[in-house]
Formats: sequence, structure tokens, C-alpha cells
Amino acid sequence: MMSAIEPGRASRHRPSLARSLVVVMGVAGSGKSSVGALLAQRLGCPFLEGDRFHPDANIERMRAGHPLRPEDRCPWIANIVDEVNRIHRRDRDLSKDRPWLAVLACSALSGEIRERLRMDVIDARCRFVHLCGDPALIRQRLTARTGHFFRADLLDSQFRALQPPGPSEALSIGIDQPIDAVVDAILTALSTCNDVVECA
Repeated sequence: MMSAIEPGRASRHRPSLARSLVVVMGVAGSGKSSVGALLAQRLGCPFLEGDRFHPDANIERMRAGHPLRPEDRCPWIANIVDEVNRIHRRDRDLSKDRPWLAVLACSALSGEIRERLRMDVIDARCRFVHLCGDPALIRQRLTARTGHFFRADLLDSQFRALQPPGPSEALSIGIDQPIDAVVDAILTALSTCNDVVECA
């Protein structure tokens, strides 16, 4: 199980840090990968596909039609954090020229996972973008997707696990619009973000 969150950690803010990790979150089928890749291209920073950091056991579990348990997500998030921190160390000298550390596509369904990302990624703020949509639309997109280990019949478990972030934690964007419009909306929000909160 993930370790308990220490009192007061959720409200900690690091306003002096210039670099930001943009986390494009949401249930499977909401378009995280497509939106995240285009957003990273527009921002000129690396894109990280969260699915590729799953341990083999997680992939086999989902391929077999079993939803992930909280304990299955611990090594996955640890792998993501390790990679983000590796990018930070590698590109530290570029921080003044590139304020965006990376864009990460990651479901980040629970508040605890989002807190893990906020607290364990070094020297950067996490700005969450929640891709929202009608469950029927998401199911339709997920069913049409091919070549992915996540089975469409697991979508209900994703919605059950989702703890929607509030407006002070994340920007919520509707997916019932072209991808370019989704990315444009995110970029506008990032450019006008209030630094009082750690959201997009």
C-alpha cells in the first residue's frame, strides 16, 4: 500500500521553482497520450507515456482483465518519478531556457497518487490537467482502440477509482472537441496560471 500522507503535505507549495511537470490525467480512453504528446511538442519539452513505466506484472494483470490494486500502482508511480527526476538532473542547466520539465500522460486517478507526484518529483511543480468526458464517449473511444493492453471492460473500475481533482488542484478540459482545441485550451490556461495554486 502507498504510505499515508503526512499532515499538511497536500497544501505544501514551492512557488520559487521555475520548472513545471504537466500531468495530463484521466481515465483510460480520455486521450491522455494524444493530448500529452501534442502538448509536449507545442511546449518544446519531453513527453512521457505513463503506461510504459508499468511493471510487467501490472500489464499482465490488466491484459487478463483485472483492475490494478493500490499496491500495484506503487512501483509504477515510483518508476515514473525516477524517470522525471532523471530528466531534471540531465537538463538542470536548461531550466532558465525551458521552464517546462516534461509532459506526463498518467491516469493519476487518486488524490494519493497525485500527492506522490507532487512531493517526490524534485525541484518542480506538478500542474494537473484533467481530461473529462461523457463515459459513453470514452467507452466508444476505448473500444475502438487497438494494440493496447488495457481492456475496455476495465473502464468501470477506472471510474470507481477516480477521485476527481477540485478546481484548485487541476484544470478540467472537456474532450468533446478536436484535439487541437483541447491543447489550445491547456496552453491558454498554463500561460495565465495563478501561481498561488499548483494546478494548470
